[in-house]
Amino acid sequence: MNDIIIDEETGETTFVVAEQAAGSRKGRKVRREQQNVVRDTITALALCHNVTPVYPDEHDKTIREFQASSPDEIALVRFADSLGMKLIERD
Repeated sequence: MNDIIIDEETGETTFVVAEQAAGSRKGRKVRREQQNVVRDTITALALCHNVTPVYPDEHDKTIREFQASSPDEIALVRFADSLGMKLIERD
C-alpha cells in the first residue's frame, strides 16, 4: 500500500494499491469507509497477538488476566475486549 487518503467530510478512505503487471507498476484506488477500516484494524489486532488469558481461580472464569511479553499487546487486547471481542482461551 503506497498511500491512504481520508476525506474528512464523508469519512471515506481511499487506498492507493500498487500492482505489478508485466513488469510495470500502476496504482488502483480502492474506496472504503473509515469505520470499516477501523473495524478491520481492531479485528486484526484482536486476532494477531501473543497474549494468553489466565484465570487465577480455575473455578471462577469471570476473573481473567492477560499475560504477554509486550504490554502493548495486552493494551490492544484489552481495548478489543472493551469493544466486545473477548479473548477466552488460546491454544
